[in-house]
Amino acid sequence: MGSTSSGMVAMGSQVPLVSYLVLGESPQLVVSECSACGARFFDRRVACAACGARSFGSVPLPTEGEVRTFTIVSMAAPGIPVPFVAAVVVCGGTSVRANLVHVPADPEHVRTGMRVRLVTVPVGVDAAGTEAVGFGFEPVGTEPLPARPGSGGAGSGGRGSGGAGSGGAGSGGRGSGGAGSGGTGSGGTGSGGAEDPEAVGATPVEVA
Repeated sequence: MGSTSSGMVAMGSQVPLVSYLVLGESPQLVVSECSACGARFFDRRVACAACGARSFGSVPLPTEGEVRTFTIVSMAAPGIPVPFVAAVVVCGGTSVRANLVHVPADPEHVRTGMRVRLVTVPVGVDAAGTEAVGFGFEPVGTEPLPARPGSGGAGSGGRGSGGAGSGGAGSGGRGSGGAGSGGTGSGGTGSGGAEDPEAVGATPVEVA
């Protein structure tokens, strides 16, 4: 395992698409946590946006979490396959924006509260053969989800997926991040349940 000039951790001919994705035998997301107030950020910070402190520690997030809310995206930028599922996943109390993968993009297979785990997603290969790797979340287990009344209707999640960007924190001190191919969709159906107000800026992972 080596390190790129930008500080990203790489393994062999792979590089992570974002700095907070650590590749290896067991890939994981690592956040910067303010030593004073516990606010978490996915991007690099000189000072804490919540309290102004300048001391941070690195904290790995659990690789399993729970879907807090999601959107089924039916329209996206050219070249981005649709439909796909953009979601907010809570991992150990921290909200992470990413796409759900390895699951049909329909309300019969995706639910708020479902358990998911972190997986890596190949994004592309450059002329030198180096592969860029993003991340998403896949369902844990294969048991069918129970039917819920009104699951096909639009919820308060509204239309579209999250905006581009990396990391951030809300007033509660919990950041949100996501990795992906840079395509953000619109026109999706909300999952029901308001989006986490502490989830700030992220880029969805493209579903292959």
